[in-house]
Amino acid sequence: MLLKEDSSLLQPKPHTTKFQNDRVSCVSDYIPLSSSVKPLAESDNKQRSEFSNPSLADLLGLNTVSPNKLSEEILILMCVIIIKLSDKGQGRFVKNEKSGEELGVVINTLCLNDVNLKSAESFLQKFRSLVQKLEKVDPTSMSREEKLAFWVNIHNALVMHAYILYGTGEDITSTKAAFNIGGEWVNVYDVQSSILGIRASHSPPRVWTLFSPARSLKISRSHTYALEYAEPLLHFALSTGKLTDPMVRVYTAEGILQELRQARGSFIRTSVGFEKETWILLPKIIYNYANDASLDMAELFNTISGCLTETQRTKMKRAVKKKQDRCIHWIKHDSDFHYIIHLEYVRDSLGI
Repeated sequence: MLLKEDSSLLQPKPHTTKFQNDRVSCVSDYIPLSSSVKPLAESDNKQRSEFSNPSLADLLGLNTVSPNKLSEEILILMCVIIIKLSDKGQGRFVKNEKSGEELGVVINTLCLNDVNLKSAESFLQKFRSLVQKLEKVDPTSMSREEKLAFWVNIHNALVMHAYILYGTGEDITSTKAAFNIGGEWVNVYDVQSSILGIRASHSPPRVWTLFSPARSLKISRSHTYALEYAEPLLHFALSTGKLTDPMVRVYTAEGILQELRQARGSFIRTSVGFEKETWILLPKIIYNYANDASLDMAELFNTISGCLTETQRTKMKRAVKKKQDRCIHWIKHDSDFHYIIHLEYVRDSLGI
């Protein structure tokens, strides 16, 4: 079974030093969006200087926050900001079909005007303060589980940050926004490709056999923070704010693998489709996951089946029975701006 070429897929461009002037470590770089948000003033530079010099509380460890908790706080805060900057500060909710429980907030539009930015000003200030703390983080000292959770949270926060800085009209999220993490400027492309070793679902079009021998998951060690090997489940956690991307969740070092499996199950269950009982419609994220996880056809079907409802499973069995290994149709990646943010992490901040 061959994957058809998809000319709509976008290729992340490698990070180069020409973007140095676009690197940002705080939200005060909102000049392109609104005159109400000013660049760093001398007082801001003074605060940055004071921040770089450890206080007595820092030396005593009283202000210490773990890198993972810091990444969680940054992502939660960025989720709240994105929701506040959405159309009229609101979004519709995704609900559990069986229980009716509200699961996530849907964002399809950002309104980056003076009024909305003013309403989010206190959150933006706090975000800047948290991002500055990343300069003292040492990712090389983390365990694998800590790294996975940390970089997923940072990746998703970085993408949101880029949309707020530059708007949603262009695909500029890969390289233009960056955080200073432990002295290294890191952008979205760095996290995806060089650190986590995950190919985005909108990578360049190729024609290849899905179940051919998988490519090596060993990551190039050229980046200081690169993992020793990739984790295929990350395909269900990394969001670039597109319509076919997974829901944004906050990941913890303590439960990262279980949380990733839950994200996989939720994504497959809510994105799988069926056509005339002969086709199983699957997004390209599952395609990339299958390749990276070295799944053969039977293993892929078992993985998908284990995530489905009974009704979905019955439909899948009918399709497989009729067309066997030729029943999958891969859905093109949709690049329209779209977020689903898990409600659990923003409910209190939004008073929902």
